Amino acid sequence: MSRYICSMKNAAKIRLSRVEQQLVKRSDWILTKNSVMQKIRVMLEALQNERQGIVPEAIPPYLQVPLLISPKISRGENYRGLPWLVLDQPRYFNREEMLAIRTMFWWGEHFSVTLLVSGGLKKQMKPSLLSAFSMLRKNNYAICIAADPWEHHFEADNFVSLGSLTPKAYREYVSRHTFFKAGIRIPIADTGTLHEKLNSEYRRLMRIVMG
Repeated sequence: MSRYICSMKNAAKIRLSRVEQQLVKRSDWILTKNSVMQKIRVMLEALQNERQGIVPEAIPPYLQVPLLISPKISRGENYRGLPWLVLDQPRYFNREEMLAIRTMFWWGEHFSVTLLVSGGLKKQMKPSLLSAFSMLRKNNYAICIAADPWEHHFEADNFVSLGSLTPKAYREYVSRHTFFKAGIRIPIADTGTLHEKLNSEYRRLMRIVMG
């Protein structure tokens, strides 16, 4: 028992590096991070409001329910260890099918805009997805080749650039992959044109959704 107590005491000791010791004594960097996250949330809220008017009045019957669900902004602190913010608009998720256009900020990495569709909605949209190849390729999109649709990084085991695919390979992907997910990453450095860039990519993906 005494050895167990000693072990617990040793485990409870923390050892901070010199950099960690310097940071833990400061509050300004946390306050700055909070300020940045709040500014990005405000931007996403503005994008959400602007996008409400992008959906046309004539919605195909199979899209009427998915497109009428209210959008949502979510926040987390630990996607691969880093904070994130997400705007899902539209957002439609159930066991049989999904449809989402996700605008994501990932701290220290990038912004991204992705289209995710699966199930019966993917079948309905297949002609539009197939015809979008040239447009997506021209605008530097990539497609998700992984089995998990909820991984958002753009490393080679998750996303593959459409520039490296033939039209035949793309058609096979659309036909055979469980879900369709196409995305583009936008550098954080592009803050001057960021708002319009994010909206431009949203409009591009909405055109695919609407067929």
